[in-house]
Amino acid sequence: MIKQAFLLFLIVSFSFMGCRAQQDDRTTISYLTMESLPEQRWALKQMIEKFEEANPDIRVKVEYSTSGFQKLKIRIAGGNAPDVFYYTTDRMPSLVKRDRLLDLTPYVKRGEGVDLKEYFPQVVKSCELENQLFLFPFHFSTDLLFYNKNLFDQEGVEYPDASWTWDNFLQTAKSLTKQEKGRTVQYGTLQPRTLLMVRSLGGECFDPQLSKVLLNSSETKEALGFLVDLEKKHHVAPSPGQLRDIEKEDGLDLFSTGKVAMFVGRTYMVSQLSKVKRFDWDVAPVPQGKRRYSRLAVGGNCISKSTQHPEAAWKFVSFYSGETGSRLCGVSRNCVPALKSVAHSSLFLYEPPKGVNHLIEALDFSEIENYGLLNWDEFFQKSFKSETDKVLFGAKSIEDCLKDISREAELALKQNQEL
Repeated sequence: MIKQAFLLFLIVSFSFMGCRAQQDDRTTISYLTMESLPEQRWALKQMIEKFEEANPDIRVKVEYSTSGFQKLKIRIAGGNAPDVFYYTTDRMPSLVKRDRLLDLTPYVKRGEGVDLKEYFPQVVKSCELENQLFLFPFHFSTDLLFYNKNLFDQEGVEYPDASWTWDNFLQTAKSLTKQEKGRTVQYGTLQPRTLLMVRSLGGECFDPQLSKVLLNSSETKEALGFLVDLEKKHHVAPSPGQLRDIEKEDGLDLFSTGKVAMFVGRTYMVSQLSKVKRFDWDVAPVPQGKRRYSRLAVGGNCISKSTQHPEAAWKFVSFYSGETGSRLCGVSRNCVPALKSVAHSSLFLYEPPKGVNHLIEALDFSEIENYGLLNWDEFFQKSFKSETDKVLFGAKSIEDCLKDISREAELALKQNQEL
């Protein structure tokens, strides 16, 4: 009896050791992403299962960050960078300069089912620095004009189209703003993003060579004045203070409840607005100033320069942005798939909105916001946005804002040269 028990123990022990050996034989790569919404987690889980089925020798360990890129910054600063991580092109230059990212160009050149010609060229270009690819694109987003068709119909106002200028935008916002007993019950619009307005009206932060600050210009003053007047003069938009008190996210609640007739938003809002059933809505191109401008934001995956498993990491990255990964993770329409075949398929191009093609066509006049500044994110958040917000809140004059922000921009250029 004792011998039988001992024999059983040996069998179980060796079986367990065999399982552990099989587990340990797999290469494990870590993946960190900030895309942590429930639908994003579900899609990523399905995609990783497919990847591990196709690559049984590789295991992917996922980490989610609910604090944006903060967790990644801490990991990198501590010398503990994940093998692969989700990142965006606006932030990419600083990590390239610090030699934190693996150059993906040699892997792409090997072929092996990866052809960058199958991706939108504008998107691929934004992932390169000095002809080297450091981020493999997965999806992109742009700016769009969202509008409530029912409210337009009630007032007999024509829908926006590609011929619209900011003057058309303003006049329509006036027509669609409603007051009852001295209180605004329906706003014509929300204030567009400040940098979008500046660049649309011909203003710039820096010159292309990053040698001059161009903020203190008549074009920038006109753009800031236009945004202030939407609230203060024309009363067609809620104040930033009102919006902050009652809004959860970028004007979506006000628009979804029919209290705002139109607003300039981002591609990711299509997914959330698809749930709206109480009225018909659609999208149109962003209105045109001296030029038509939209922000191009590209997301994808980078491989850490310090990874011990570059081949396994590359297999995961290329699978993620390939046909299977794009179809699984791209159908939510959180953004536009970078892979053209998926973006142009029925998986993505379905109504609402009726003008769903505008999600892709906006790429033709969209540009990344970063001028190439290595410390762009810090300058944009702490200087540009902070100072221009003071103007919108009525806490600072346009003239004083541009003087102060230009001084901060000069420092940013100097720091950029020293990095």
